[in-house]
This record gives sequence, structure tokens and C-alpha cells, in this order.
Amino acid sequence: LTQRALGRSRRAIEGAAFLIADCNLPRSSLQWLHQCAKQSGIPFLVEPVSAVKVEKLNAILRRGAAIHTVTPNLQQLAALTGRDLRSLEATQQAARMLHDRGVLNILVGLGAEGALLSAVEGDGVRQHHIPAAQAKPQDVTGGGDAHVAGYVAGLVGGMRVLQAAMLGQAAAGLAVGSTETVSRKMSMKSLTNSLSALKRRVKEL
Repeated sequence: LTQRALGRSRRAIEGAAFLIADCNLPRSSLQWLHQCAKQSGIPFLVEPVSAVKVEKLNAILRRGAAIHTVTPNLQQLAALTGRDLRSLEATQQAARMLHDRGVLNILVGLGAEGALLSAVEGDGVRQHHIPAAQAKPQDVTGGGDAHVAGYVAGLVGGMRVLQAAMLGQAAAGLAVGSTETVSRKMSMKSLTNSLSALKRRVKEL
């Protein structure tokens, strides 16, 4: 997916409700998509993929870019910020560093511990711990992808960021709770039922 290949689909891209890219893309393609999103006023999410590939995202952030959401795990967040993340407090501070670099929302995957959402709201930052929706995972493959998909589905459907993040965690729970590549239980009804149970367990930090 080169910049030239993306350019041939520019009209479709500019008509998107939301753009998602990951750091498997060439750096030039990632930068092109970000610029396209910025010019068209489209929310842009970047999934870092790995602690090595986050350098492509860092290249965008060094240019003073504004990004709607970044979805790292702990290792990727540590690589982005150069911090040792051995505590939840350190993770919270690292997320704030990304806010200072132009990221509005950081959704940090914490594995079996769920996720941390750090979001700019008004003149401040609110942070929430969202527990894992699945206590006994069967296969963790695809859990992160499901988390991102559920989160974006929530946002496109009109949810606030926190509610969307809970929907994402619900999707991750369904994904890792199944040995199938895609859980047969994956439906909006199942996700909203799981979201309702998660609401009672979410903690503001």
C-alpha cells in the first residue's frame, strides 16, 4: 500500500467516516493518510503494531500532528515515550505525554488487566481503567484487533469515547473467549450486553 496506490482511492478515503491505519504501512503512506484525514476533517486512529514500528508514528508526532486515537500496548507505549512502565501510575503519565504531543485519546491495551483510556476532555484529561471482559481467554489472537474494531464501531455509532472504549473491550472479550477466528457470538446485541456489565466495573483514576 504505497502512497501512489492510496492516491488512486483518494475519493473513497476522503468520504470515510473514520480512518484507521497501522504501522505496517510504509512511513510515507502513513503520513499521506494522516494528511488526508486532517484536510478532510476525518478522525484518524493509528495502531502501532510493534515496539519497533512505532517509530513511524513518532515521525508523525514529531511534526506536531493531531491524531484522534492511538492504541498501543504497554511495550509500544514505552517505546513511544521512552518510559519504564512498571506501574499503572507510570502508564498514566506516559499517556499524558502523548496528549502533549497532539494525541486526543490513548487506548492502552493491558492484556489480562483490560485497558487504560486516557482522553482529553475540555481543558483537562480524564483517565479510566476498563477491566477485561473475559476472565478465562481461550485464544488471545485477534483480541487487540477486536478491541480497536469495537471502539471505532462505537464512535461511528455516536457513542462517547469512554462508552466506545468499553464496547471495544467487550469485543476483545468475545474474541479471546472463543477458539474460532471470529466468534459466532460477535454481534452488537452481545457487545451491548457485555458493555452494560462492564460499566459497573470501570474506575476513574
